[in-house]
Amino acid sequence: MGHAQHYANTKEPRYEFHLLGDGGLSECYAFLFEEMLMDPLFLTEEIGVSNAMAKQIVRRNLFSYLYSLRYYITLFNYERGLHQGVEDPVELYRELMETNLLLPRTREDAELDYLSANEDFYSVYYLEAWFASVMLRRYLEDNYGRRWYKNKKAGEFLMDLWATGERYSTRELIHKLGYNDFEVEPVINYIEQRYQFSAE
Repeated sequence: MGHAQHYANTKEPRYEFHLLGDGGLSECYAFLFEEMLMDPLFLTEEIGVSNAMAKQIVRRNLFSYLYSLRYYITLFNYERGLHQGVEDPVELYRELMETNLLLPRTREDAELDYLSANEDFYSVYYLEAWFASVMLRRYLEDNYGRRWYKNKKAGEFLMDLWATGERYSTRELIHKLGYNDFEVEPVINYIEQRYQFSAE
């Protein structure tokens, strides 16, 4: 939904700023909406599930979230090794995936998988987007309330961001939100809050 909202509301007429910018920016907006399915209030009040069901949904989505973070960190490390000229990229891929994701991988598995990795460091866009989406959510909650998704002014703020297309980078977005750089603390807090809710 975040990709659709971003591109449907882009007003930037210049093609290079409309579609050729920082890929992480649109991923950030996608994660912002995707992660609403880890928001207990949204699940119980807007979707109407019970508190017990919300805990199950948050727990499952949190597992997927953590797995995806580990996967893209691992993929980034693989891409770094690939561009540094590692002798055996298949073995590097197998070893990193097995060690970091804790899933046994044979060489045959790795030979099927490793070519699907992006060579252009797109994994960095995903990682920056995860961090930025948490920072953006915190900004929205701080400025428009815990139920920001029901606040018209929050919608107007997002539409103003989307209107610029991909003119600005993900880093420029977080600067606009008042952050100096990507920060791990908001992400850790976000994960801990979701875990505590799901474990109660």
